[in-house]
Amino acid sequence: MTDAPTIAERYRRATSSSNLKVEEHRKGDPDILIAAGWSDSLDIKLYRLAAEFDQVAQDARKIKSTTDALLTLSHLKSLTGTRVALVRFAIDSAKAWGIKLDEQVIGIISGKVLSAFLDPNCHRCNGTGAIGGYDGKAANICRLCGGSGKSRHKLGENDQERYLAHRLLSVLDAKMHEADAILHKYLRTR
Repeated sequence: MTDAPTIAERYRRATSSSNLKVEEHRKGDPDILIAAGWSDSLDIKLYRLAAEFDQVAQDARKIKSTTDALLTLSHLKSLTGTRVALVRFAIDSAKAWGIKLDEQVIGIISGKVLSAFLDPNCHRCNGTGAIGGYDGKAANICRLCGGSGKSRHKLGENDQERYLAHRLLSVLDAKMHEADAILHKYLRTR
């Protein structure tokens, strides 16, 4: 028995579907696209961008360098709109959270956060946290990620920047769940 596809999987499939015929008694690919189109919130923008990233990258582990990452990002149609919305959100949130940083710095941190959100694994160790360990040699902790296996560890130069970055990452994760709930609710009630 196979598991039913998640809302995110259905959305990714719908974005590349060739059958966009709306059927009265069946919820198909067009229905999920319609639901996503009804909202222009940051939640749905992130959802769209994550789906695009997954389609373009196919497998985030194939990205081996900054050049590969930049080439992947250049193919994302919703990147600019999502990044602008995220920067606006980050500036407003920083004020509300009592974080006193220049708007330009907040913009830079927002870009790093978005990159870590889309592609969370360290590229040097492929998310394992270790380098080497082959052919009987001892494995070493990856210096780039400090052994965490994640690209999220160096998102700021000081405590305030890191605090903002990690707080934004938490919010982005929550927003993805909210977008999932919005789409799920629409698909359930149609």
